[in-house]
Amino acid sequence: MNNTARKLQDAPLYNEYSTLRDYLMQQTRWVTQQDITHATGLSGVVTRQICNSYPCLALGSTGGYRLAKYATQRDIQHAVSTLMNRSIKMLNRAQKLSGLLAR
Repeated sequence: MNNTARKLQDAPLYNEYSTLRDYLMQQTRWVTQQDITHATGLSGVVTRQICNSYPCLALGSTGGYRLAKYATQRDIQHAVSTLMNRSIKMLNRAQKLSGLLAR
């Protein structure tokens, strides 16, 4: 085993990542968290952690999750737009909250 493969295997959530990736590779449709949990045992928290750690693995939306490889350009554009809008709202909230520190 080479160093890169060893580092990947030792990375946090690698086994869970592999489980989620393998499951999503078998699905060409959007799948709900309930479907993922039922098939793999992965909780919603773990699924979100994996998607945060490996952002190009899957798209997440209110409709569920989908392997990025199977996503359409429109799906990806929607995911990017949603993430950007959420990050802007979070930044605005953080800026307002930081005003409490200046008191």
